[in-house]
Amino acid sequence: MYQEHFKLREAPFSLTPDPDYYYNYTGHQQALNVLLVTLQSGEGLIKITGEIGTGKTLLCRKLLAALANDFQTAYLPNPLLTPLELYQALTEELAGKSFYFTIGIITLLEIVLVVYLLQSVFL
Repeated sequence: MYQEHFKLREAPFSLTPDPDYYYNYTGHQQALNVLLVTLQSGEGLIKITGEIGTGKTLLCRKLLAALANDFQTAYLPNPLLTPLELYQALTEELAGKSFYFTIGIITLLEIVLVVYLLQSVFL
């Protein structure tokens, strides 16, 4: 409807934010800088929290774009994962594979994650 009426090239609204239309708001830039410095100093894991509509997803997308190929990253947008689901999501993101076994899954996923992380550090 909007696209046709205003003769737009792209749909003006979507469910996920598009980093191409990022407005460099001071607060967001400061948060992005803190995240970049934190990761570059070797802190490792970061959890981003905030109210709905404050720009968390957009900030994560900008962070991933800024990191490019310098880091191994995993983007897990669902905060309500069980420990098992967290391991599964991490292995899918980092190793690109799904591991679904009924016996010893936590141990297996831990091994897969450790091997993957060691390879990325030492190779």
